[in-house]
Amino acid sequence: IVFACLLFSLFGILNFNFGVREVLPTSEPGSDPREAFSFLSGTFLHIILEGSGIVIATLTAVLSFVHYLIKKDPVAPIICLALFCATIMDMFHLFVILKFIKASDASSELAPFSWVVSRFFNVSICLAGVGLFFLKGRLKHKNNVTFAMVTGGIFAIALLVTVYLCLTLEHLPRSFYPEATVVRPLDFYPFLLFFVLGFAFVELFRLRPSPFVYSLILSTLPNMLCQLHMMYGSTLLFDSHFNAAHILKVMAYLTPFLGLSYEYIQTYREAREQENFLASAAKLAALGEMAGGIAHEVNNPLAIIAGHSSMLRTKAKKDKLGSEDAIKISERIDHTVKRIGLLIGGLKKYARNDASEEFSAIRLSHIFSEAKAMAQERFKRHFIDFSLHMRGLDDVKVMCREIEISQVLINLLNNAVDAIMELEEKWIRIDVAKKGKGIVEIGITDSGTTSSIKEEKKIFDPFFSTKEIGKGTGLGLSISRSIIEAHSGTLSLNRESENTQFIFALRVAQEKRKVLWKKKKIY
Repeated sequence: IVFACLLFSLFGILNFNFGVREVLPTSEPGSDPREAFSFLSGTFLHIILEGSGIVIATLTAVLSFVHYLIKKDPVAPIICLALFCATIMDMFHLFVILKFIKASDASSELAPFSWVVSRFFNVSICLAGVGLFFLKGRLKHKNNVTFAMVTGGIFAIALLVTVYLCLTLEHLPRSFYPEATVVRPLDFYPFLLFFVLGFAFVELFRLRPSPFVYSLILSTLPNMLCQLHMMYGSTLLFDSHFNAAHILKVMAYLTPFLGLSYEYIQTYREAREQENFLASAAKLAALGEMAGGIAHEVNNPLAIIAGHSSMLRTKAKKDKLGSEDAIKISERIDHTVKRIGLLIGGLKKYARNDASEEFSAIRLSHIFSEAKAMAQERFKRHFIDFSLHMRGLDDVKVMCREIEISQVLINLLNNAVDAIMELEEKWIRIDVAKKGKGIVEIGITDSGTTSSIKEEKKIFDPFFSTKEIGKGTGLGLSISRSIIEAHSGTLSLNRESENTQFIFALRVAQEKRKVLWKKKKIY
């Protein structure tokens, strides 16, 4: 920004001319049609520059509200609404230049005066927006979008009043002296106010430091140089200093847009990192809950292996070990080892970082079998009956990341166990059903009742937990919902069910079918 601003100043010192001179076209027949374009080239350039500022300010205002939804900070919306209203005032000045709007007094020079008014309005409304945040601590306004919208409405009223006064004043003050050293003396006041605005932005940066506010500080430099070009250099429409001033004005609008875009990208990355951290925390919490159950699950097969090996030794010592007995015992040991391997493999797969894993077609029955193996010991320990109803959908495949869907299932199953372990009737059921084209719904139902769930609206909020302190992180349902939504699905509590039931939906993988082409005879 500094380099670009100094470059325009250097062009002015070196008398480098990039102005546009409008030449009146000749009326002779057969004249060059390019003369018509030459006549309007300055106007075209002016419209492009003013239009660019309007588009940039509009995009900045829209992005500021998107940014507000993430950070809940009204600085960006209020300042960007002020800049947007300033561009509307610039549009008024453009219409005056194009002679779409005329003053009530035909002898008045509305064009140079509308420039001064537009610049004065720009800096004044930005000062008003910044001033709100210095009073904000004392007035204790709430940081919400309503405050920003009300402030924007006040800015719009100020804009309409300013335009009305410009059009209804009987005698406009003279603002243009082409023969004087200071061509536009009234432009000194906006220049001075932009200087004050720079210090106001610095104080705002100390109060609310951010890349966006820092970009506002930088934007005062092209604004001040813009005023200097118009004060001392521009004597004609579309001359070199006129064009330089308008390019610098566009740069002054572009700088906050770049700062806000950078801050939005930075905030988005931080949100993604926080989401990944919360997902890892939820996974670690679930792993901790499963560790005890898996220890018990592994101990039983180890006891079976120890018993069979002791049987082998006893029979071998008594010379009663036949080949058939040896084969049967070894097969039992092999089956038990595979069972342990399945448990350990499932635990390792669950703990693996799957952020970079691509979506693939996975059979639902395979996901359910692994999730059941991970939670089976908790079912046995608390005497919980578990049932799975696939309803003929055993071979259905879904597009997903297998580990993430397993994580969701295990989270929901663990929550169900925690909810019903003190009840007399204990059961958990998984129901799978197709709904519509290409959608499959999985319902996890337990013997608890929906009415027992307090504060239903908050159960999906991060860090909200109905469990006792130390027994839950409050991340399970929140992370589970974000995972399902990342799979273009939904996760919700079925309030119409008599028992507690969570339902999530996934897309069915589309199978590739072979198409047979038949040759047709042409008669």
